[in-house]
Amino acid sequence: MTQGVTGDEPAPRRYPLAEGETWAAAGFALLVVLVILGPILSQFGGALAGDGNPLRQVTYILAFLVLVAAALRTGRATAAFTTSAPVNLLLLWCWASLAWAIDPGVAARRLILTCVIIFSVFIAVECLGRDRARGIVITLFVLTFALNLAVVLAVPGVGIHQYEFGGDPSLIGDWRGIFPEKNLTGAVTAVTALMLFFARRPKAGLVRALLLAALLAFLVKTGSKTSMGIGLAALTAGLLYRRYDPRYWPWAMILLALLALGAALLVTANLDRILAVLDDRDSFTGRTQIWSSLLGYAGDHWMFGAGYGSFWNIGPASPIFSYARPGSWLTTITSGHNGYLDLTTQIGLPGLALVLFALFLHPLGRLLTERRAGEDGPMLMAILVFCVGQNMTESTMLDRDHIIQFCLIWTIASTLRGPAAA
Repeated sequence: MTQGVTGDEPAPRRYPLAEGETWAAAGFALLVVLVILGPILSQFGGALAGDGNPLRQVTYILAFLVLVAAALRTGRATAAFTTSAPVNLLLLWCWASLAWAIDPGVAARRLILTCVIIFSVFIAVECLGRDRARGIVITLFVLTFALNLAVVLAVPGVGIHQYEFGGDPSLIGDWRGIFPEKNLTGAVTAVTALMLFFARRPKAGLVRALLLAALLAFLVKTGSKTSMGIGLAALTAGLLYRRYDPRYWPWAMILLALLALGAALLVTANLDRILAVLDDRDSFTGRTQIWSSLLGYAGDHWMFGAGYGSFWNIGPASPIFSYARPGSWLTTITSGHNGYLDLTTQIGLPGLALVLFALFLHPLGRLLTERRAGEDGPMLMAILVFCVGQNMTESTMLDRDHIIQFCLIWTIASTLRGPAAA
């Protein structure tokens, strides 16, 4: 009888945290809190807003330095910085892109923060092990959900989208909790639900069931269709992975190749209908208008792009002013709402190829060919699939300290690391 990835493997034995691991736990907890608070603090003016925010920079660097100190004390510094060679290669390409970036100063600041987040996560998982790092993440994400729900119930004028002059009327009534908009809230809620659903050996089954029911209800009330749809696909992927055995990886690869071929044929057969939808200016809540501009720029600069972090939100030098009509609302936004197109415009098609391999194909291959992930495999697969799908309508990949970008990197680091620190 074939044994799946969950098998009957014993739970890893728990040991008291050594001094270096205590530092790692404190630094990682601080990092996760900062990632969660990032969208909230960015809504305030003055010293709390903007890419040059000193408070934001100092606190992230503090968390990073604490984690580096922990890595040095545990003797894991080298392993922590070399855990994922593909990710490091991708970051090298991003740094190289500063040579042709439209605004290298802004790009460098954004890339530094991206690197700080990525290496902080890898160091934390390396020093703490996957189990302890997972415990910190789930605990803080559940507390975030509790705070979201409390704000909605206690201060609905803040926690629920209200009428705003010039705003989108379709948002009225959607729940957002402590976050500035409902799509981010929906994504965080969906990821939290996936974490809890696939949590190993829950001690309090009833409590977990009630939490999952509350998370599902909250997700529906956010009105975030992307998070609901992609969340369902991610849940399905995680459930299928529960029955998967890594010994079948050649067949899994063949099946994935056939599915990709089938999807390509389906797109080709329905290309006219797809183009008609994309030509509709109101499709995907106006996203197709953004994508048309991004595709235009990517077609003209397919090799190198504008440089990392040098397409959106860099002032009059932004390429969007040349690829959108004068005075268009497209010149007022700061994201392309498609991570794949956004990164293509920034680091070109070679950079996109590195992104797909480093952030998705490499960890997917490890999940399909190894037992390393153990009982965490279904959860890691589900979150990986969620991040893949979410970036079709949102831009979170390599986006500095975005919560979903953090979840993606944490998933990759956990996929490559054993359950407990040795």
